Amino acid sequence: MKANIDIFKKWMHYQIISNALWQYEEYDNKIVITYHDCKAEIHVYGDIIEESIKKNEENIFYLFYSFNDYAHGKKMFNVFIEYLSHQKQKKTHKILLSCSGGMTTSFFKTRMMEYLSLRHLHYEIDAAAVEDIDYIADQYDLILIAPQVRYSLSHIKQIAPQCHVEPIDPTVFASYNCTKLYEQIAAFYKMK
Repeated sequence: MKANIDIFKKWMHYQIISNALWQYEEYDNKIVITYHDCKAEIHVYGDIIEESIKKNEENIFYLFYSFNDYAHGKKMFNVFIEYLSHQKQKKTHKILLSCSGGMTTSFFKTRMMEYLSLRHLHYEIDAAAVEDIDYIADQYDLILIAPQVRYSLSHIKQIAPQCHVEPIDPTVFASYNCTKLYEQIAAFYKMK
């Protein structure tokens, strides 16, 4: 079996070096691949192969298997490589939540960031008072305003023509419903 695993390691090596986008380092029983903000590692322990991918130091993929035959090994390796290949750096979507003083939207922002983090969704959300929007609007794609400042919707659209501006539904805002707010955000980016 040792000869077979050595041949398979060589095969993996040639698969990895054939991709010019990857930077890699090779050691006796370990291959390290760097791709965008990901670090992927393949460890070989006897006939056990361990594959892992970290993105920004967070584990996003982990698989280990016993190398029994080439077909199974190749299938597992290809799953790993395909997953890594899809981990391009994504443009961060920037959203501003705004209310009269910025306090309730700051709380909602904290809840939303937890919600998004648990689902591995990449959005940047900030909160600010409505009076500060004209100074910071150019940093955002989407501005969502709280029900209590809905009266300022047309004014915000005038001072921030490069941004899409929408009100947050009163029920969503009052209940801090992260799922519904995420649906509103996702719908905007889907249209875009």
